[in-house]
Amino acid sequence: MIFWRGLGFFVFIFLLIFCVASAIVVANIYGSDYVDHHSWAWAPGIFLTAVVCWFLGKVLAKRDDIDLDNQTPLKKLEILSSYSRHTFGFMPIYFWGPILAVAGLVVIMLDYFKN
Repeated sequence: MIFWRGLGFFVFIFLLIFCVASAIVVANIYGSDYVDHHSWAWAPGIFLTAVVCWFLGKVLAKRDDIDLDNQTPLKKLEILSSYSRHTFGFMPIYFWGPILAVAGLVVIMLDYFKN
């Protein structure tokens, strides 16, 4: 696919499922109107997606390990720059862990400083 390769589409699937689930849980606790006015309700889903993407990406990357010991430096660079089999947005899945963690913090901070 153009935007993802391998199992990279799971980043979007996990983000969608976990954010909707966290919004449903918050709506059940605080009321359905609460989620409309407080964006932090989405943050637990974003953080959970970050953790899952980090570990899933690391497991998939370890499974795809290659031997670079007997390669020339130019060949190593060529292999590493084109090798990641599981990407979303042209980045390996495990890169999305820190990106989504920062996004979750931004959502919380924007909600906190909204007033």
